[in-house]
Amino acid sequence: MKKLACMVVAAVLPLAAHAQTPLQSWHADLSQGYARLAATSGHLSEALNQYCAMPDAAGQSAVREQWIKAFMAWQAVRFVEFGPIEQDSMGWQMQFWPDKKNLIARKSQMLLRSETPVTAETLANEGVAVKGFPALEYLLFEHEAKSGPGSACPLSSVIGNQLEANAETLAQNWQQFQPHFESRDTYTADMVKSAIHATEITRDKRLGEPMGLHGSNRRLHFLADAWRSEQSLATIQASLEGLNDYFMPGLEQVLKGSAPELLQETRERLTTALEKARALPPGMKALLNNDEGYAQLQSLFISIDALAIHLNDRVAVELGIVKGFNSSDGD
Repeated sequence: MKKLACMVVAAVLPLAAHAQTPLQSWHADLSQGYARLAATSGHLSEALNQYCAMPDAAGQSAVREQWIKAFMAWQAVRFVEFGPIEQDSMGWQMQFWPDKKNLIARKSQMLLRSETPVTAETLANEGVAVKGFPALEYLLFEHEAKSGPGSACPLSSVIGNQLEANAETLAQNWQQFQPHFESRDTYTADMVKSAIHATEITRDKRLGEPMGLHGSNRRLHFLADAWRSEQSLATIQASLEGLNDYFMPGLEQVLKGSAPELLQETRERLTTALEKARALPPGMKALLNNDEGYAQLQSLFISIDALAIHLNDRVAVELGIVKGFNSSDGD
């Protein structure tokens, strides 16, 4: 499987440099993103299998590092809301979130207590709460912190193998999607709407809710992504990096001839948000608990808010894009 992922990477690398249209550019750039997700998920699965063969503290640390790398690769392509990611609820299978009822921990504990060994077939009949990165995060960072190295094996290995297979399927299906994607101009609007929606979700839910700015008025770090691994802000940085690497090159082709000043302003808005995210630690909890840290979060929030407003009110309007209802708007 990892060999195939490497072949996918090798196959798509030259394509971005030869893209002639915005849609070709977007497809080529996202091909690299999905290939990176497949490769890192393969490394994670391999690390889990080795770790579970002889669990110890060093192996646990190595697996956690691989989980972070693969999860950040997912954050970079997470903004795409159409195409192969819609098939078989693949987005939910990769990341079940938000989890306000703590279903991930509850469902994982049920499987850990099962007297019947958990297999791939068992997992296939379970809900998305125990199939993706957050379930592995719970097992590796919370359950094993309490119960010791290897206590979540072999469930974690089964989930890791499924993640690898799903990431590989996504990468392959994105390649097969190419002729359809590049032949329909409507995907330009879909790309822009995906970027807008992802930016708004980042502002309102991934950052605003744990800060107490949306929803409740309380600062609650466990409303953020990846709070168990203390990677909540790192995920936001990875998502902004994904917009920079996989969305901006195609948008530049769209705007560079007709609206160069708007393009430059878009670059500046994204760069400002990225610089603020890069300056912060990976975790959010400590910053929520003191005024100086909270002010840093406010600064990041303001920059992402400015980016979201700019994409919505300037870029979408320039391109005549009407933003419609999204299935996750009601989360």
